[in-house]
Amino acid sequence: MKWAYYAAIPLGLLMLFSAGLVPFDGAFAQKKIATDITLDEFPGKVRPGDKTALTGMVTTADGEPIPDLPVNIYVLTSDPKLIVVASGVTGLEGTFEIIWDVKLIPQEKAFTDVTQKIHTQVMSMFAQFEGDDQYMTSKSKKSTVTIEVNSITTFVNTDKKEYREGETAVVFIGFVDADDMFVDPDSINANFNLDSIADQLEKKKEGSYTFVTPPLQKGHNQITLVPTKEGYNIEAEAVTITVLPTSSVGKFGGL
Repeated sequence: MKWAYYAAIPLGLLMLFSAGLVPFDGAFAQKKIATDITLDEFPGKVRPGDKTALTGMVTTADGEPIPDLPVNIYVLTSDPKLIVVASGVTGLEGTFEIIWDVKLIPQEKAFTDVTQKIHTQVMSMFAQFEGDDQYMTSKSKKSTVTIEVNSITTFVNTDKKEYREGETAVVFIGFVDADDMFVDPDSINANFNLDSIADQLEKKKEGSYTFVTPPLQKGHNQITLVPTKEGYNIEAEAVTITVLPTSSVGKFGGL
């Protein structure tokens, strides 16, 4: 009986310590380290096609930098909808530099009518670390960013104001953006008297083209141009080339 009594003591102590230590170890293993993420100031206005550098840092709550952590850049649209627009990884000092290739939010594009105006988009942007087994998730403060839509204006001129029947006209065509810079469209829908001439345009330099018409017909001859470019509002252009009546030519020729 004494042997049984003494044997029960260490067995009871073992059970007591086991019951107390297991939950403690489990709670300790599940505890994650708090993090903090910052997003530095960036241009408040951008345009589609811009490549904007977004920088920031991820640290512990005590300010210790954390390397090799994935970072996502989010925009919050007016819908509202959260969209990841860029991603990157922190370096040895906990900093990151992520290049945002600026694009319009898809639902705002004009799919069916290239002359439909694309609206300027205003949204919130922030950086976020999603968290992992060791570190807690964190999100930076929101900043406002505006995606301004660029535009293409079409300019057309001819080498003369009036022509005789059978003459050819040299047509000068220019495409200029909102900053008054020549720019090449992604594509050009060009027609002369309803016949396509897109493959007959001769490029002189970026955004500048020429076209030599076939022999002009009596009356009015028309050129229409509709450029398209991703992320740009466009302005189509139509120009009428005037051909003098034969009688007018004869009358003036006899003077």
